[in-house]
Amino acid sequence: MAMLIRRAAVLFTLLLVGIPTASHAARTDWREMNVGRFHIYSTMRDGPTRNIARHLQTFDLTVGKLLQAEDGLPDVPTMVYILDDEDFNKYAAPTGGLGGFFLQGDARNIIVINGTMDFEAVLLAVFEDYTFYIQRSTRAARLPPWFVVGYGEVFSSFQLALDVVTLGHRPRGTRIMLDDADWISMRRLLTVDPKDPDYVKERLSHQFDGESWALVHMIMFDDTSLLAPVDRYLTDLDQGMAENDAFAKEFPFDKETLDRRLKQLISGPVIRTRKLKLSDPLEVARAPVTHMTVAAADEAMVRLMASLGRPSEVIDALIQVVLDETRYSPAAVALSARYAKRPRDRVPAEVVQRLAAVPDLAMQVRIDLADASLVESGEGATGKTTLALLDGTVWDRDPPIEAVMLWARAAKVEDVPPATVIAVVSPASTRAPHNTQLLATLATANEALGAKDRARALYLRIVQVSRDEATRTWAQQQADSPRLHAVSTAAAVPAASAATH
Repeated sequence: MAMLIRRAAVLFTLLLVGIPTASHAARTDWREMNVGRFHIYSTMRDGPTRNIARHLQTFDLTVGKLLQAEDGLPDVPTMVYILDDEDFNKYAAPTGGLGGFFLQGDARNIIVINGTMDFEAVLLAVFEDYTFYIQRSTRAARLPPWFVVGYGEVFSSFQLALDVVTLGHRPRGTRIMLDDADWISMRRLLTVDPKDPDYVKERLSHQFDGESWALVHMIMFDDTSLLAPVDRYLTDLDQGMAENDAFAKEFPFDKETLDRRLKQLISGPVIRTRKLKLSDPLEVARAPVTHMTVAAADEAMVRLMASLGRPSEVIDALIQVVLDETRYSPAAVALSARYAKRPRDRVPAEVVQRLAAVPDLAMQVRIDLADASLVESGEGATGKTTLALLDGTVWDRDPPIEAVMLWARAAKVEDVPPATVIAVVSPASTRAPHNTQLLATLATANEALGAKDRARALYLRIVQVSRDEATRTWAQQQADSPRLHAVSTAAAVPAASAATH
């Protein structure tokens, strides 16, 4: 098999003869660290890297657990890139002046931080986005902007000292004007929607954010008797009740009274806080920080660029660097097969198939090749290579969600029996409860078995959890279709007994 790898590498090398090697500044100072669900790539020294890891894991174990609603967070990794100023601004930052950001994905999340900027300011922005992610991933209800923004402001401004987290401090830089010229009345604030011109105007954003923070702070810290009526109010809104009707139904006072109470809170001398103490020592205290090779750092950079949708010339140039650095190793060839954009740089399908036949490939290599196989198949697609690569993985305990998603796509192409699909996909869907691709796969499989009630329930679940309007519309059409309203002819197959492997 070693000879097969070398032949595949040589073949690919010959196909790329004459392509110039991209010049780049070698990434010689990268290190990596794993703590909990976070995989960190850092250009900072060991001490600052551990400090950021400590904040991330502490937030996850305290605030993160506190904020989770009815659904658990998806069992996917969060890749954290702490870049130097040059790489951050040249490759990562979508706009100028940004210090960090968070992106949610079905198979992995991404946090990118400019390691040369002020640590506290950057983490505040990152944790606000991470708080939004917790909301979106564990609540099915769609929430009004004031609650989403206020919730993020309250919990992202946490402070960490030793093993104690303090919540409730006013976010850094927050200022709220109380005079009538700037004040956004509760009648206005509570009815703002994401498309409202006032919501997107920069001139009003600071006031909106500040008042939203104060309102959520009052509900969660200052007058907890409001928690129950607010929860009912948010449910009413999600179910389509008009805002004025929902407010009148759930609260024993009018909005002018709420204005006065909120102004009193903001102008008062005391801000209530809450302290959370870690019950167990942090993993970060004993987790190793490993220095990366230049090739490994460049490979991580390729994955980041692909996730951010950067131009093909950027991605392909970096891929060529990795191929040259590793002498066309199987991992590098698999990386190129998956992410190269230009046809002249793409790995031929026969090379992918030869590599796929090699036993004991690393998990990431299998996933890269599996994805490349599906993409390269084109018309008359075959998922056989993808199934062969992943079939031994998806039956393991808690396989990567990404592997199950790729397997499910290939299973659809190859008409894998629906009972087998349910057996593989159901456990993964439980671990990623808002993953609409997995839910749609289960709906199709249940319908094929005649379990129409179950299929309809799964489509309605997609309507409930998806944040994409087109996806919700499609799922609602499936749930309402006549084919799913006939009497079911079979029950859904339990995941544990649907198939054996």
